[in-house]
Amino acid sequence: MQIISTKQLRNEFENVRSLLEEGESILLIHRSQPLARIEPIEKRLSKKRLLNQLKKIAGGLKLGRDLTPKKISRILNKRYESLLPGH
Repeated sequence: MQIISTKQLRNEFENVRSLLEEGESILLIHRSQPLARIEPIEKRLSKKRLLNQLKKIAGGLKLGRDLTPKKISRILNKRYESLLPGH
């Protein structure tokens, strides 16, 4: 959970909006006191964050722009099969 002040909310709203779009919850502080909790309606991952998670899963593979869900599935299946005994 991110903690921000009411001033930050006013001055950096685009950053706050991005956090919420990525599923991050925010605790709003006013005069050093908690005022509200801002929760996203639904958790969504930005493309950048999603690609970073896929890179971790895929073991650091180079992921190109033409990457499709089918290609990702094929890559991960090959990786999985290579870890099985006898392959």
